[in-house]
Amino acid sequence: MCRGNHRHWIFGEDIDYSIYTRILWETHREFPFLIHAYCLMGNHVHLMIETTDVPIGRIMQKINMKYASFFNRKYHFVGHLFQDRFASETITTRSYFLELSRYIHRNPLEAGLCDNLADYPWSSYPVYMKQTESTIITTDEILSCFIPPTRFYYRRFVEADGQERYREYIEPPSNRSRRWK
Repeated sequence: MCRGNHRHWIFGEDIDYSIYTRILWETHREFPFLIHAYCLMGNHVHLMIETTDVPIGRIMQKINMKYASFFNRKYHFVGHLFQDRFASETITTRSYFLELSRYIHRNPLEAGLCDNLADYPWSSYPVYMKQTESTIITTDEILSCFIPPTRFYYRRFVEADGQERYREYIEPPSNRSRRWK
């Protein structure tokens, strides 16, 4: 997660969101990594990234530096665009993996930016709902957590209100899983 310095906005116009996603795609080509989920908000960014060979710090430094340079030129801004260094956590359980994807995708709804999550254009959720295509968003890992692994059950999981998460559709972790404890 990256937040604007002093919680200041980091995206002023739609083109700013587009530039950030382009930088994300360019960085992905240079440093291969998996993107399971993302959401760009007015003053912060959520990225659910799985690294392979390149450390997350190097990836985020590249993304943030390129975007800050663009932003500072466009808006004649001087100083730090982002508050501190990015915040990151290691995902160690399957349940946290799912809950984090849910949290990221629900961000625009919780902030009152949309009524329908699939309509928010600066998120990976439309990719999960097959409304847009993406060559770098990987949906297989998250969708495989549901029985059967369908977008329908993921939608029910993400869009459920309150504590109801439709756990009856979530596949229990297997013993052969490489990532989950």
